Amino acid sequence: QPRLLKAGVVAPKIKLASDKKQKVQEAKEFLEVESSDGFTILCGRNQNENRAVTFQAASGGDVWMHLKGLPGAHVVVKGKKSKTIPLNTLLEAAQITLYYSKVRDGKKADVDYTFRKNVKPIKGTLAEVTYTDNKTIYVQADGEVVRRVLRQSGQN
Repeated sequence: QPRLLKAGVVAPKIKLASDKKQKVQEAKEFLEVESSDGFTILCGRNQNENRAVTFQAASGGDVWMHLKGLPGAHVVVKGKKSKTIPLNTLLEAAQITLYYSKVRDGKKADVDYTFRKNVKPIKGTLAEVTYTDNKTIYVQADGEVVRRVLRQSGQN
């Protein structure tokens, strides 16, 4: 390649500022916030983001959450080595799950959670999954919790 470049046969590759912006946007296509305990929470707000959060950004030991039995956001709490995810962080992530699944203030819903390694894609679908070994928490939606987490993470 360098010989061809010197001979003028191959044009040099020019990086444009727009290329850089596009890569940054592609890398951050889902919501990323920090819990009040310092854990990273990722949230997919549509099918493409859900797939990216669940199958690209999450690893096996991370906690994955979803509204039970209804379409909605895939939320992942990134684990930290040798640290248990605090209940408060799980509850904040559950609130984000509800909020981005269109369950708003005052409504109650079940949120399933399991380790990411227990989540498998359903073939032929964009973001539908099946999961095992889950637990369920029954949560009343509180938009103030979501707004506080978004504020402290600089998202709002």
